[in-house]
Amino acid sequence: MTVAAFRLQLVAAVTLVLVPFALGAEEGAFDRTLSVTGPIQLDVRTGSGSIEVTAGASGSVEVHGVVRARSGFFSGTDAAEKVRRIEENPPIEQEGNVIRVGGQATDDDSLYEGVSISYRIVVPAETALVSKSGSGSQTLGDLAGPVEAAVEQEEQVEQEEAR
Repeated sequence: MTVAAFRLQLVAAVTLVLVPFALGAEEGAFDRTLSVTGPIQLDVRTGSGSIEVTAGASGSVEVHGVVRARSGFFSGTDAAEKVRRIEENPPIEQEGNVIRVGGQATDDDSLYEGVSISYRIVVPAETALVSKSGSGSQTLGDLAGPVEAAVEQEEQVEQEEAR
């Protein structure tokens, strides 16, 4: 077999494997605004996706999420259905001034298979933050509270100094 023939077979094989995933890809988004009073504690986690947290007005937390999903061979839920369900009920919990975003603890773990959620969050400057991403960048800045960023895999972490 010649090198050119091998390359052609390799390209054909890769195309046959990747095209179904590309065709089954869906994207959606959600926005939530939460009311808070005083300093808050924010815990944000994503297995796959970026996290951006910046300071804004006091009294509210704005969460914007971008959901990307792909259908897999073994998944019981197609990508469009996953995106729709997450848009309707995003992984956000609030108990007073304690807010958890991500960390998809749910009865239906298959809902998050093949899903990436990126978060852009605007919080009061007096926020204590814990941020963890398994795969994605983290941009954290302008916060007066303590900030803890963790990387579960190799990724880029950018932290701006609190002003």
